[in-house]
Amino acid sequence: MVTISVTSIVTSFKVFIKFYFTLGNMADDSILTVDDYPEPRPLYLKSRNRYIVCVSVPSRLKHLLGGQTDIRRTAGKTLEDYERVKRSKTNEIYALFDKVQEAR
Repeated sequence: MVTISVTSIVTSFKVFIKFYFTLGNMADDSILTVDDYPEPRPLYLKSRNRYIVCVSVPSRLKHLLGGQTDIRRTAGKTLEDYERVKRSKTNEIYALFDKVQEAR
């Protein structure tokens, strides 16, 4: 028969709670840079007949952006339009990430 003390259960629970609330993003206060941000990807919205520049929100910033998983900006009707404006739209999204981190 295995006996488990109440103290060991409480200690284990405290360790779990500390780990749970410090996962990945909350405990790390370092500022992300452009090198840390995800690469943009094209999305085609069939209903709107448009290409979209989509950048995933880093997990360490999701709580600052209300839980959003990705930020999207309209790029144009063709893939050539997407390629032409991809850099400027991506920089616009990265600027938003920087602004949110500075306001923190």
